[in-house]
Amino acid sequence: MRDSTEIRANKLKLRSTCVTLLTQKSPSIEVWRKTYSGVRILSTAVPGSHEYKRQEELLKSIKKMIQCNEWLPAEVPFDINGIMRGTEWCLISFPAEMFCEYELSVDENAPFSYNMSFGYTNERVGISPRTRN
Repeated sequence: MRDSTEIRANKLKLRSTCVTLLTQKSPSIEVWRKTYSGVRILSTAVPGSHEYKRQEELLKSIKKMIQCNEWLPAEVPFDINGIMRGTEWCLISFPAEMFCEYELSVDENAPFSYNMSFGYTNERVGISPRTRN
């Protein structure tokens, strides 16, 4: 704690925005079959592998979504929130798992001395109060 830097700002600001993320189109059943065949071949090459069994179950559920036309919507709302203390400190929260590139981009572009980025905050992508059934 001796090496800590005190944040002296006395004003707290809150900001929120919602951006729209485009989702991937549904794969064709032909692409699904090739992928499934590859997983089946790998599962026989590594007997007892739980990872391939998990992938096989996931692919079966994807096939059902393709067949029932239950794929994700083309666009998903993505809420981003920020808490700032003066120009010294900022916390950015994302509603889902973030790639490290997001945090690195915040660190590079945010005009604050100290930045923090958190994923899995609030509600997950696609389940926001304005879209919940």
